[in-house]
Amino acid sequence: MKVVEFETKTYNKVLHLPDGIPEGKKVRVLLLYNDDEVDNRKQNIKSQLTTLTEGLSEEDLARQKDTGREDIDWLT
Repeated sequence: MKVVEFETKTYNKVLHLPDGIPEGKKVRVLLLYNDDEVDNRKQNIKSQLTTLTEGLSEEDLARQKDTGREDIDWLT
């Protein structure tokens, strides 16, 4: 059995193997990944969402009062 070590990123749960790995061969895979990266990504998204409203005024954040049920002039 030969050993090849390489680093890659997953995309849609797919790993791309480096050139030189023969087609149709049965392979044994050992995955090592850093859990901190997953946690950091979650924290990054959370921090981005919390800063989303920075710089906006209360008027910007106020919910519009339009309910879409006002009288229609052309109906009368």
